Amino acid sequence: MHIRNILTVGFIVAALMLTACAVTEGDAPSFDELGYYACTQDADCGEKRYCNTDGYCASDCRRDADCYLFAPNGMICTDQGRCLYEWEMVDGDGEEEGGEGEGEGEGEGEGELTDIECNTPSECTADLWPEDCGNRQCFHHGYRYTCDPSGKCRDNKTVDYGTSPGEDSPANDYVGVWGLLEPTGARTSDIPLVGFQDTVSINHYLVRIRHDGEGGLIMDETMCFLRLKNYYEEPVSKELGWMVIPQNYIDHVPVVQHHIAAADLEELKAGNTLKTDRMWEIRGVHLDDPVNDELPVREDLDNGDTRIWDQDKDGNPGMTTEMQGVLTGQVYSDQRWSSQLTGTIVDKDHIAGECDPTYE
Repeated sequence: MHIRNILTVGFIVAALMLTACAVTEGDAPSFDELGYYACTQDADCGEKRYCNTDGYCASDCRRDADCYLFAPNGMICTDQGRCLYEWEMVDGDGEEEGGEGEGEGEGEGEGELTDIECNTPSECTADLWPEDCGNRQCFHHGYRYTCDPSGKCRDNKTVDYGTSPGEDSPANDYVGVWGLLEPTGARTSDIPLVGFQDTVSINHYLVRIRHDGEGGLIMDETMCFLRLKNYYEEPVSKELGWMVIPQNYIDHVPVVQHHIAAADLEELKAGNTLKTDRMWEIRGVHLDDPVNDELPVREDLDNGDTRIWDQDKDGNPGMTTEMQGVLTGQVYSDQRWSSQLTGTIVDKDHIAGECDPTYE
């Protein structure tokens, strides 16, 4: 699986410093004391980790360059975070060659059934979720995992990238799994005592880019991380309040999609442009017209508006966030937001640009 960056807004520099120990005392700590996760199979460990022979999750690498430490002549970093030579790799290890659509897809009975639980279509609809919400739960472990009718995530060993329209299509070079860093700014109004708060929303997505069957591309975007950070036009001595996004919120954000039509798709070449359509997402409420219907307000909730639903399944209406600072407590909200991505291709693994969002 090829992990790439699609939107870059800053640089992170990591420095390794050499240190030495002059004195060693006591017994070496155990794996449990060091905080290693126990496991029985690779699926227990998540992306870029594997279950080692001692029964603990381990990782040798995050990218091919890390394998240079093991051997400087051609080792590859596999999906499970192992450094292997290509001839050592078995089905499911290493990078996916999705450009020609070799992925096995989601066929029932293929791959390996794991112990990771997911909702079946009937359970999804009973909870007012889309029928494919089980796949969303499995995608958290990578796009090669899909929800089996048994209610368990199945490791398909390969990622389904769709079918290439032909060897000469520019879409072939884009397909794969990318990382998306999407920071956006917003102002929250009518906050008691505080008045309003300007916030930057820092969103991390795992993105599968696949063929749409018509020469264009579909971007499936699974949220991995979301953080809100306040900013101010003038320096302040102390923040009065800030919003915290619980993990349960992130776990219940659906997979969203951007599309790029074949007519708008340029070659993956430095200097060219990638532009998506506008994606709309609604949280905490069901709308007949997601773009134009008005969002419910507190009065509608008090009057029993049935469009409002407990999307994050915590027993409260809408989606729940937490307010900390001078005011503390939970905030129940619905939200409509949209985004359109426009980027300039830096190289075959990096696209940097802007996100044009709307919030309500």
